[in-house]
Amino acid sequence: MIRQTLRSRGDYFLNRYPSVVHPVDAYTARYLGSKSKVEPEMMFDLVLLMGVALRANQVSLSKNEIEGKTLPELLESLFPGLREQTVPDKSNISDLSVPRLPDTEQVSDRKVPGIKVLNMDHVLKSGLVYIVEGKNESLELSRVDAPLILHGNWIYFRRQWVSEWYILRCIGSRLLERPLVSDTSFFSKINEMFYDESGRTSGQIQAAMNANTYPFSIITGGPGTGKTRTIVGFLASLMNFCPELDIVLCAPTGKAASRMIESIKHAVETDDRFTHLSSVIPQQSSTIHRLLGWNPLTGTFRYHEGNPIQADLILVDEASMIDLVMFSRLMRSISAGCRIVLLGDKDQLASVEAGSVFGD
Repeated sequence: MIRQTLRSRGDYFLNRYPSVVHPVDAYTARYLGSKSKVEPEMMFDLVLLMGVALRANQVSLSKNEIEGKTLPELLESLFPGLREQTVPDKSNISDLSVPRLPDTEQVSDRKVPGIKVLNMDHVLKSGLVYIVEGKNESLELSRVDAPLILHGNWIYFRRQWVSEWYILRCIGSRLLERPLVSDTSFFSKINEMFYDESGRTSGQIQAAMNANTYPFSIITGGPGTGKTRTIVGFLASLMNFCPELDIVLCAPTGKAASRMIESIKHAVETDDRFTHLSSVIPQQSSTIHRLLGWNPLTGTFRYHEGNPIQADLILVDEASMIDLVMFSRLMRSISAGCRIVLLGDKDQLASVEAGSVFGD
């Protein structure tokens, strides 16, 4: 009985909000709703909302903001201007990739089945939510076995919460000073590399010094602000002290990876101070998937926490395009001694999937 009720519920929202509700959202909500110990319809509504929010690049929802509201109200607050929509004429749909909607006549006259306001007290009794209390640095992930996680005021799908947990742990371990070059003359070399007719650029010098000092650093700025020149100047200085350094270049997409290596080569070829880099910098840049050894046949990665990438320095361009799960996978796959530098502009390219890691 409950399965049929949840199926009808999914059909209703698929038809009433076809521009934002995807069949995967409905199927996931139906499955978890059927597993709930109490209020399966309420669990359905919460999971459907979380699925829609996730595809809208929102990896968690505020418990306070959803408490006491109905699913239609929450969908319309998540997408301002959204209203119940008329189901499109399916007679003109020939693309088999378009999900089949239930028969319009069966749904159009049916009222919303059992709409209730979300009550988080009931949700927490469902047996599907794990509550994380206080700091979680020493938390054993094997204990976090529920599909939903409530951490403070925020509720997540387990996959997104675990990804954030790994990112925080990996970045946290790289926040202490650990200079790659400790020689006091390194600063003089950095100054030399960034001197031009307009003088030294303090922002570029500081970014290059941070990349040397900390195992995790970020170089950011809008178009034309000199991000590529900063990284080339940093590498040129570095290679005077560490010529055998193992450097890896990567980006989220093939196009971004190609553009990265072209920009670096152009900077090297047009400035005599960087000419010694032509024989030592990597001759190619790869996608993050390729760097991690993605195997599409098995759905697995060659490199991971148990088999990390052995490199001294990883430079990641267009980092704003990296989603939460992929960034977590990248950080977990680099060795403890490897440092990573992210380049990008949070106001340019958005992440491929959910999670604006670079912007956050």
